[in-house]
Amino acid sequence: MNPQEDNRSIPELLQDLASSTTERPEGIVDWMHYGFRLRCAGMWDPAVRYATLDSLEELALSLSENAVAQLTPLFEQRAWMAGRHDLRTLADLLWPRISPAAQGNFLAGAMQLLEGDAFSASAKADDLSTWILQRLPMTGLEAPAAAEIGAYAIICKNYTLLQCLLNRDDLPEGPVPRFSGYRDQLRFEEQLSQQSTCVLDVLLEAAIRCVRSEAVQLLLERGANPNIPCWILERNFNEWHSALSYAIQEGREKSREGAQKIVGLLLSHGADPQGLECAGRNLPLMLAIQQRDWALADLLLDLGATFEGGQPYEENSHGHKGKVISEVHLTMGYREEDLQWVDQKLSPLISLAKPWEIPLFLQGDGQGGHIITFLGNLASDQHIAQLRKYEAKGLGTTLTPMLLLNLINGGCYEALRHLLRNNPDIGRIMFRIRRRKPDFATQGNELMRCVPEHDGSHTLSGFHPCEETALTLPDGTRVHAWLDCVAPPAHSHGPISPGCFWLQTISADHRRWGEHLKTIRTRRVWRAVKVPKNDYQLEDLIPLVKEVNDTFFLLGITLRSLSFGQKLPGTWKECVEVWKNGVSTHLIREQFVERMTAQMSMNVDAPRPVLGEKDLKAYPPEFWPYLLRLDDGTIGMTPDGCRLKPDMLDLYEVWARQNKPDKNLPIDPRLLAWKMWPQIPVELRPFFHFDELFQKPSVRHNARNPYEEEMIRAAVQWNNEWMMKSLKEAGL
Repeated sequence: MNPQEDNRSIPELLQDLASSTTERPEGIVDWMHYGFRLRCAGMWDPAVRYATLDSLEELALSLSENAVAQLTPLFEQRAWMAGRHDLRTLADLLWPRISPAAQGNFLAGAMQLLEGDAFSASAKADDLSTWILQRLPMTGLEAPAAAEIGAYAIICKNYTLLQCLLNRDDLPEGPVPRFSGYRDQLRFEEQLSQQSTCVLDVLLEAAIRCVRSEAVQLLLERGANPNIPCWILERNFNEWHSALSYAIQEGREKSREGAQKIVGLLLSHGADPQGLECAGRNLPLMLAIQQRDWALADLLLDLGATFEGGQPYEENSHGHKGKVISEVHLTMGYREEDLQWVDQKLSPLISLAKPWEIPLFLQGDGQGGHIITFLGNLASDQHIAQLRKYEAKGLGTTLTPMLLLNLINGGCYEALRHLLRNNPDIGRIMFRIRRRKPDFATQGNELMRCVPEHDGSHTLSGFHPCEETALTLPDGTRVHAWLDCVAPPAHSHGPISPGCFWLQTISADHRRWGEHLKTIRTRRVWRAVKVPKNDYQLEDLIPLVKEVNDTFFLLGITLRSLSFGQKLPGTWKECVEVWKNGVSTHLIREQFVERMTAQMSMNVDAPRPVLGEKDLKAYPPEFWPYLLRLDDGTIGMTPDGCRLKPDMLDLYEVWARQNKPDKNLPIDPRLLAWKMWPQIPVELRPFFHFDELFQKPSVRHNARNPYEEEMIRAAVQWNNEWMMKSLKEAGL
């Protein structure tokens, strides 16, 4: 092409390149501290290829030598952006004319095309990778370019490129600019002062964040520092990590196997098992315990990690520079009355430390955060073996009021007894705990091993077990399904809503007695229950009965919760699982369904309420199944609801007082007339209206035809008779 055919200047031809900044554009290293970026690879693609530059690049190559000389300074100044635009043809032409630093910047910009969706075809990416690999050994590199090339090689798992970079004897040490992804760097002075700016350290951080164990090994062997800090900037919290703690926590979210290799590599190359002081709660030992990785926790302790540390406490942390623990954090999540109870009833019997006298760590979140401790992560019945083991290795077991409340609320009976084993008042302590929390240490644990009261109270009389479906436990006791909880077809419970059946529901109170649980009392209530939709819901309706020495008593658990949440020995669990997955459970479900369908076939349907959502919202939810719209458009209660719920009047009055309904939208007071309404004959109900003055139904008198006149006279007569009867019964 003749230069006269296009007389535009070089900046006009490559206007995108010419208009770009002469400063280094942002790359992956600038955003490495932003953890969300690296967890969502490809979500933000900094390498946007401009297809329009293809033809313009060819046009620029057709220009004269003078034009090429004019292009050289532009390319020199904006080599990084030129690489991002993939102007390799121009780069080949100008390579001898530009400085070694510009050559390295071009390679750094071109590396960004290997990540994300810059190239749709892998062949193009392979071609670019080969092109960079050929020029990398002979190219001059500044620290930012070296870090960018290495970081993208790590992200793209191009370890050949990474090895080529690390083999250079003139690999710059640094400094690598950090946090340039944010304009206001003054906010991050503390973070900037602690971040490493060494090229090898920056690349090690990138490899750990991306969970690239091969890259971590190459960098550690090259001399990277295994004790670098890693700072995560997130939307609702900022957290410090050491390289080791980051691999333990964040790395496992991406690849558990890869993170395990990285942890081993860091420790074998001198990573401090105690972690960094700036990491706060992200100490390696704390994270290993939180993740229940006992092997790693043992290894860290063997290498010198301790249960020390913690963050500073200040009663008034306002204006403090840095993250500290305040009184607000200590009491967050605890009720004042619970703390007062501990102070008044338990602290005279237990030597409780002040919260800040033990190592405390603040776990920040969008709600302000909460306090965690080493002991708090181990004090539970499930981890009693680890609690004893780590206590022997230096774990402090001094209790604070908050830790004590956590143990009580969690039902940690074994852990609490272990921590108070040398306290002479342990019996009085347990008594006071049970007085406030009667079900302490019985919440869903070991109910299968319950025993009845010695006096035989609260047993189930008249129960006939089914030998075919019984479960025999290793201790010789047996468990049966109680199918008599389904009402027989000829029941006397009255009408019921369609799609429901009558079921006797069970609730039980238990008490801890040494290593055993006892059933203290049971409550049985007939309820209208909806038909279950699947086997899970079905099994949740079938109560279990335990047989001990020919005595039967209710456990308070159902067939579904038989193995769910139960803390049982291994032999028991195996026995229960075999029974639940066998024929017996299938037969129990079939027998329950037979009884349920037999009852429903004989049930009398109660009137179905035909109310809109707006109508229902004017009443307490407890009333909804029993409301119906009358013929005159008003709302009343079904006779079924009135008979089944004799305490509904009190419930309604309490609800009305608490909610204080708007006078413009008054709550319909007809519900207060529930005593009279069920007795009104159905054919006369349309001729009654509610008398707000006397708070009772009264007969309306505006008849529109002879039929209504006759019905109104009948209603008046019935009303008078009912009133006379009521007065007589009241002795008036």
